[in-house]
Amino acid sequence: MTVAMNYQTEKCSTFADVFPLGFGPEVAAPDPAQPLTLYSALMLAAELEAERAGLASLVTFLETELDRNTEKVEFYDAMAHTDELFNTCVAAKVSKMGRTKFLQLLREHKVLMPSGNYKNMPYQKHIDAGRLVVKWVKTMNRQTGDRKYTPMPLFTGKGIIWIKQLIERNA
Repeated sequence: MTVAMNYQTEKCSTFADVFPLGFGPEVAAPDPAQPLTLYSALMLAAELEAERAGLASLVTFLETELDRNTEKVEFYDAMAHTDELFNTCVAAKVSKMGRTKFLQLLREHKVLMPSGNYKNMPYQKHIDAGRLVVKWVKTMNRQTGDRKYTPMPLFTGKGIIWIKQLIERNA
């Protein structure tokens, strides 16, 4: 009974906060050889009520967790099954960062190459893992007007999820 009252008065964030010792003692079935007295029947009813209250608190807790995590689950499900590719600007905004800081973070964590002709190109292990792909895009030199093909790293849905988790771990 105290478990249910504690749950209602205190903010709990995990299952262990709600039930620190589990569900409590198991309710034993009455021995059929002994007659059921009023006292033992009342004790059994009290134990069953305490277990019911504990389970009701667990249901309330799990429903709250489900409501809180619904948006994340929908996002991850949508991103994991998409065939779209996302450029670094979109990936940075999804990660709630600016493009420059985002690219710097990826270079520091050895996702993108830091300098040279391959600056901001992904390392092969991230391409093999399906997090990034490199596509050739036609670009124009603004000074000369010449057009040429340049490689551009693009994030997959799996890569966006992985990057979000990387940022959460290192934030």
